[in-house]
Amino acid sequence: MKIDRAKKLSKGNMMQKSPASRILYVFLSVVVSFVVLAFGFLPEQVDIEEGQAATEDIYYKGASTTVVSDILTEEAKQVAAQEVGQLYQKNATILTGLLADVERYFSAVLAVKADETLATETEKVVALKSQLPANLAESSIVQALKSSEGSLGACKQVLCDAIKEVYDPGVTVEDASAVPGKIDDILVADKSISGNSLAFSRALAGNLDFAANKIYDPVATAAEVEKIMAEIYPVHVSVQQGELLLAKGEVADAKGIELLQLLGLHKGRSIVLTYFGILLFVAMLYALLVVFLAYYKKKLWREPKNILILGILINLVLIIGKLIVFLSDGVAGQVTFLSGILMPVAICSMLATVLLDKESGVFTTVILGLFTGFLFDAQLLYVFAAIFSGFVAIASISGLDQRSKYAVVGLRIALVYMAAVVAWGFAWGYSYATIGIGIGLAFVNGILSVVFTVGLLPFFESAFGITTMLRLLELSNSNNPLIKKMMLEAPGTYQHSVLVGNLAEAAANALGADPLVVRVGAYFHDIGKIKRPYFFIENQNAGENPHGKLQPTLSTLIIVSHVKEGIEIAKEYKLPQVIIDMVEQHHGTSLVSFFYNKAKKQDGEDKVNIEEFCYPGPKPQSKEAAIILLADSVQAAVQAMSQPTKGQIEGRIRSIIKNKFDSGQLEECDLTFKDLNVIADSFTQVLASVSHKRVDYPPVVAEMMKKGEEAAEADGTIDKQSAEEAFYQPGVENAVEPGLPIDSGNRETKENA
Repeated sequence: MKIDRAKKLSKGNMMQKSPASRILYVFLSVVVSFVVLAFGFLPEQVDIEEGQAATEDIYYKGASTTVVSDILTEEAKQVAAQEVGQLYQKNATILTGLLADVERYFSAVLAVKADETLATETEKVVALKSQLPANLAESSIVQALKSSEGSLGACKQVLCDAIKEVYDPGVTVEDASAVPGKIDDILVADKSISGNSLAFSRALAGNLDFAANKIYDPVATAAEVEKIMAEIYPVHVSVQQGELLLAKGEVADAKGIELLQLLGLHKGRSIVLTYFGILLFVAMLYALLVVFLAYYKKKLWREPKNILILGILINLVLIIGKLIVFLSDGVAGQVTFLSGILMPVAICSMLATVLLDKESGVFTTVILGLFTGFLFDAQLLYVFAAIFSGFVAIASISGLDQRSKYAVVGLRIALVYMAAVVAWGFAWGYSYATIGIGIGLAFVNGILSVVFTVGLLPFFESAFGITTMLRLLELSNSNNPLIKKMMLEAPGTYQHSVLVGNLAEAAANALGADPLVVRVGAYFHDIGKIKRPYFFIENQNAGENPHGKLQPTLSTLIIVSHVKEGIEIAKEYKLPQVIIDMVEQHHGTSLVSFFYNKAKKQDGEDKVNIEEFCYPGPKPQSKEAAIILLADSVQAAVQAMSQPTKGQIEGRIRSIIKNKFDSGQLEECDLTFKDLNVIADSFTQVLASVSHKRVDYPPVVAEMMKKGEEAAEADGTIDKQSAEEAFYQPGVENAVEPGLPIDSGNRETKENA
C-alpha cells in the first residue's frame, strides 16, 4: 500500500509540474492579455477620402495627444529650402582681365601720343585704332589723343575703380548687360575728370567685354539645401480631447486625412498590423516574466500554479484598467485625461507578494507598469505612478499581521499617486482644478487597491491551496471555532498542543523554518482526539481508564485513528493543506509501543503483527512537520519526568530524537544532523526554563505506565511516542549523555555506518 501510494503521489506531482502545464498557462495568459488590450483599442473610424466633404462633424474622443505630421514637416522643409536660394562661385580672373585691358588701352594711347615718328594726327589715329577695341569710334580716338597725359591717367584710375565697384559684389549672367550703364553712371558722377578724357573713358567703357564673374554652383546649392532641410525638426500637431477635426460639409484635404490616419480614425489603417503590434508587445513582456522566473526564481517556476497565479493577477488588473478606460469615455474631459490614475496596479503587487514572494511582486509591478502605459496612451505619468505605488505597497505589506492594517497600505498608495499628480501637474503646467481631480482619483485608487486585495486574497488562498501569514494568524486566534471546540471537549489535548506549539516554534526560529506554520500546525495536530477525548491520558480525570477493558489491538486502533479523524475534521473546517499534512504526518509510521508490548505479553510475540501497532504515515515531508513530530514526543516525555535537571532533560530529548532518527521517521524530510543538534538545543533551552512537575496520574494509570516501562525495557523495542499514543512513554535504556551531540555529518554517513 505504501509503495502504491508513493507512486500515485509521484505521478500526480509529475503531471502537476510538467513543462506542458507551464507552457499552457503562459500561453493562456498571453492570449487573455492580448484580448483585453486589443478589445476596443481601435477607435470608430471614418470613411472619407481627400477632396470629399464630411457628412458629419468629426471629433477626437481619445486622450489629449501629440502626433508628427509628415506633410507639415515636408512643407517646412520646402520653405527652408527656398530661403536658401542659389549659391554662386566668383571667378576672379574676369575682374583681373578687365583691369588689364583698361591698363593696356590707356598705355597704348600714351605710347602713340609720345611717338615722334608719327607726324600727323591721321597717322596717329591709324596707329592707335589697331590697339583699341574694334568698335571704338575714330572720334573717341581723336578725343583720347587730344587729352593730356595727366587727365588720361586720372580717367584710367576712375575707370578701374568703377569696374572694381561693380564687380566686387559679383556680376551674374543676368546682370552682365547692365554693367556698362552702371560704370558710365560712375564716370559721369566723378567730378575729377571731364572733357575729352571723360568722353574717351565713357566710349572705352562701352566697348569693354563685361563677362559675368558670379557663376551659379548647383552642387553647393544642393548641399546647402540638404543641410537646411535636415535641421528642420518634425512638425508636431497637438490634439485635445473633444477637438473638432472636420466640420460637417468641410472638404478634407491631405493634411486632414493624414491627421485622421495618425489618430487611427481613418478607415484605411491596417487592422492586422495594429493587432500584430499589440500581440508582439504582450508576448515580449511575458517573455521577460518567464525569463525572470526560470532563471532567478526556479522554485516558483517549477510549480505551474505559480505561473497561473501571476497570469490571473496581471490580467485581473488589466481588465479593471480596461473598464476604467471605457467608463471614463463618457465623463468630463479632465477626468478622462487623468483616468489612468485609477489603475490599481498595487492589487497585483500586494497579492503576488503575499501569495508568492517580494521579488515576484516587484517584477510583476514593473510588467504591469508597462502595460499601464500601453493601456493609457503611453502617458509616462501613469507608468511612473503605477510602478512607484506598487513598490510602496510591497514594502508596506511585508509583515502585516492583521487585515485591518491594509487600510494604512491603501493610504500610502493614495499618497504616492497624489505626489505623482502634483509633481507632474507643476512640471507641465496643469491647472489647479486638474491637479485637484487627480488627487481625488488617487484617493479612490488607494481604496480600490485595498478593497480588492483583501477581498480577493481568501479566494486565491482557497483556490490554489496557498496558506498566507494572515490566514495562519486567523487560525491561531483563540476565537477560532475549532480551537474553542478543542478547549471545551478536550482541554488536556488543547493544553498539550499549546505547549507543543511553544516548543516547536522556538525550534523553527532557531532552524530558519517557518515558525508561524509550525505553531499553527502544533495547535491542530491532535484535533482528531476531539472524537474520543477520554481515551487519551491528558483528558482523563481520576477514575477507571477505558483502555483497561480493551484489547491492545483495539486500544491501538482508537489511538491511531485520531490521525485519520483529525484529517477529516481539518477538511471539514477547511484548514489549509499544509496544516492537514502536519496532522497526517505528525506521528509518521511510529510504533505504538505501549500496546504493542502489552499484546506481546498477552498473546506471545509470534502471534503479534507489528504493523497493526504502527501509525499509517506518511512520514514527515518537511522540516516543519518533522519539528512537530519531535516536539510532540519530547514535550510529553519530558513533562512526565519528576523535577528533572537540565542534564536529564537534554539526555531525554537527545534520546528521543535519536530513536526517531534510527527508526527512519526523519528520512523523508530535509533535516540534517546539524539541524537535529539545533533542534535538540532549542528544545532543551525551552523545557529547562519551565517547571516540569506534572499532575499525578490516577493510580491505575500509574500502574499501567510502570508495567509498560518494565515491558519496554525488557523487550528493548521501545520507540518514544507522545502521551496520546501511550499513557506515558517510559525512559529509554542507554540514553544519550546530556550535552553529547546526536551525530555530525550527513544522513547517508549515518545510515551506511
